[in-house]
Amino acid sequence: MKKITYILISVVAIMMLCGCWSGYQISTSPSGAKVLVKGENQGQTPVDVYLYKGGEETLVIEKEGYKKIEAKVYPRIRRDLNRMHFDLEQTEQEIITAGQTLIELIDTATGVKIQSEKVHAEKEVIERSPNVTAVRRVTDLSSNRWVGNFTLSRDGATILVEILDQENAERKINTFSNIWSLNAYTSGGIRRVTQGNYFDRHPCISPDGEYVYFSSNRTGRHTIWRLSMKTLGGLGLVTSGATSDSLPELSPDGKNLLYTAHMIGSDIPQIWTIPIGRGLPTQLREGSNAQWSKDGQRILFSAQDRTTAMEKIWTMALDGSSPTQITSGSDKNDIHPRWSPDGSKIIFASDRGIAGGKANYDIWIMNADGSELKQLTTNGSRDDLPVFSPDGKSIYFRSNRGIKWDIWVMKLAE
Repeated sequence: MKKITYILISVVAIMMLCGCWSGYQISTSPSGAKVLVKGENQGQTPVDVYLYKGGEETLVIEKEGYKKIEAKVYPRIRRDLNRMHFDLEQTEQEIITAGQTLIELIDTATGVKIQSEKVHAEKEVIERSPNVTAVRRVTDLSSNRWVGNFTLSRDGATILVEILDQENAERKINTFSNIWSLNAYTSGGIRRVTQGNYFDRHPCISPDGEYVYFSSNRTGRHTIWRLSMKTLGGLGLVTSGATSDSLPELSPDGKNLLYTAHMIGSDIPQIWTIPIGRGLPTQLREGSNAQWSKDGQRILFSAQDRTTAMEKIWTMALDGSSPTQITSGSDKNDIHPRWSPDGSKIIFASDRGIAGGKANYDIWIMNADGSELKQLTTNGSRDDLPVFSPDGKSIYFRSNRGIKWDIWVMKLAE
């Protein structure tokens, strides 16, 4: 095999010296574009391409979200590489693609996996559901940023949000997320809370407003950290076990922390709890997205139904006992559950609706026992990550309506 390879290389070298081939060193901004000649993929930029000298040739340069470039090339005799650089122009189609692409960070036992998924989005932002009123946009982010998990302070004045960014650096795309703070009433004054090229995610504000808890891969795998809200200093590690930890939620008295853990050798997330200060973590049961009830007596969470493999909403006792499945259905997922402030209602996102010919996530509400299920949003875009306002009259949520990702808020009609 090695002998054949050497022969082929020698033949190509001789043909190049004879002027039969012409070489091109092709680069693009941003890099990572695919180069095709006669439909055959030559690799991703930066890449060296060799063309047979025999007339006009067409290079096709493609990168998702950018305008396709077709370049006419006339191979000529040169012993060195011809350098060709192309600036890929962003078009309106890129904005549409950004709004119709959901980039999520998936937690695993060995780290974070970046997952990209095509989702439906509507240019129209109007909400026609009779069950909500006064729907408005809270943030106004650029089209190349993604909103992640967010939370409200106890007084409802501050939103802490995870924002994912992508930037081109040293010919590769760098993906990272930080925690940001903004005023929930004026939608202004956005400021950075955490910094660095890490995955800082899942912010949670302590009941006294003193600290923000969040998950981060600053030590390699995801662990839970704590940071002062006033000084943005005093960064401290909260969990340090062998699991990959995320989605922190504090108890109403601020003394205990719920979080989702991934163990090595298992793809099933588990819910754990740990006392703030000194104490050892305790495993409760399988599930994720756990939240304490306001009275601290029950825990709300999501987990797979073992029969249907669909994500459903459950409650359990503080020690993990007495699990009760609240939602059902064999072909729909119910995710991101959250209690109402008085504990009488549960809001969540579900793909029970259809948009663009596919299952689409909207915001739903029901009584705490699962009765009186009601759909709140019907726009056709993806709506998820609902959060109640402290007074229980409004719901904040993430949406890509308007073909970009932002936080929105709506008032319950009743």
